[in-house]
Amino acid sequence: MGYDMYWCQDARDEASYENALQAFYQAVNSRDAGECDQSVVEEAFERMSGAEPGYFRLNIWGMGVCRRLMGQFEMAYQSAPDSALSAACDKAREESLDNEVPDDLADSYLRSGATSVPGIAMHKLTSNDGWIVTPMECVGALSQWQKWCYDNGCDEDFIPSADVDGEEQKIEWWGEWLEYLRAAALHGGFRVY
Repeated sequence: MGYDMYWCQDARDEASYENALQAFYQAVNSRDAGECDQSVVEEAFERMSGAEPGYFRLNIWGMGVCRRLMGQFEMAYQSAPDSALSAACDKAREESLDNEVPDDLADSYLRSGATSVPGIAMHKLTSNDGWIVTPMECVGALSQWQKWCYDNGCDEDFIPSADVDGEEQKIEWWGEWLEYLRAAALHGGFRVY
């Protein structure tokens, strides 16, 4: 299990992605047939991931580290889903013949949490329920990162460390996460699945 994040406005080239996806499946089949080793599959996966620029994935451990660091740098703030919108969704579902919530109401609920506080509403990073992190939340988080770096005399390409199994380790994917946030701000934000 993990967290799959996709830009709200898709930017991938379908043909390139389809070619990379087929190459990935071929690599998996070749590995399974004993024709190549796992490194070939990993290379194909990297090419496939690169063909889908609006995608970012963190496993459960990675998202836990991400939340801790974002909290530490004040890039995310403690939050809870909007209870009034949640109740409205529940009521709409109960009253619906097909147990569905109208799209506009569901969209409002999934976007809820954006306030005047800069950064991302933390509840959106605690489950993979399709939360929408808005462009303003992305920009707010990045602004807080810049502020933290300035206040602490660091360059913005600073790579933080975090406790991993009782040992401090550099979080090498942090720069990629910041780049993803920058790009997501230009593509309608992102959804968390």
